Amino acid sequence: MNISQIIFGTLLVLTVVLAACQPVQQPSPQHIAEQWVTLAPTYAFDGQDLVLVDSLVRESYPEQYVFIFEFTSTSAGYGDRSEQMTAQVLTDHTIEVVVVEGQVVSAVIDGVWDELTQTSIVAQDVVMAFAPMQCVEYAWDEWYASGEVQFAAQPSTRELIATYYVHQGVEIGEVLAVEFDGMVCQACEVCPVGITYYVFVSEQDVPALIDDGWVVDQDVSN
Repeated sequence: MNISQIIFGTLLVLTVVLAACQPVQQPSPQHIAEQWVTLAPTYAFDGQDLVLVDSLVRESYPEQYVFIFEFTSTSAGYGDRSEQMTAQVLTDHTIEVVVVEGQVVSAVIDGVWDELTQTSIVAQDVVMAFAPMQCVEYAWDEWYASGEVQFAAQPSTRELIATYYVHQGVEIGEVLAVEFDGMVCQACEVCPVGITYYVFVSEQDVPALIDDGWVVDQDVSN
């Protein structure tokens, strides 16, 4: 082995060693947050036009990187709605994502939906009841008749109520329907249809439902 081969071999070894010592380039906190949102259930289902609107670094250890994004969904609601009948209406959302040490530790949409746990974060401790009358149109009926929203098939009243309040920015949880026992007369506007609907809401949303004719169910509300 001549001197040139020895020098070349030495340089090759040094190159490999130096390359191994180079730090691996880590994705930026913003990139981590953005990628996480696009893969999370709500955006992955029907989100589009994701844009960063604000960011900040909280004074803590370790540092907390906060990113606020806006995006649009083509239907109402949150999470994976593939098993639900949802209103085909463009819905604007804001999501706040917190990244700590390369991990998303918090992601909240519109201040009401925890995208990490796929649960509502709005306290729902008031039960509201609604007994519709025959031959009467209510707020959700008028909203549906306006053509502002489209369903793939004729929605049930439960589905229509749920979608209407999502569109109004009111988190009502699941809509329950309880049928009356016995006969229901057929007189219009003076007799109920034979079903009472129940929803759980936070105290701050009670006035909005009262305006639409709901009443607080004192028997089960806290």
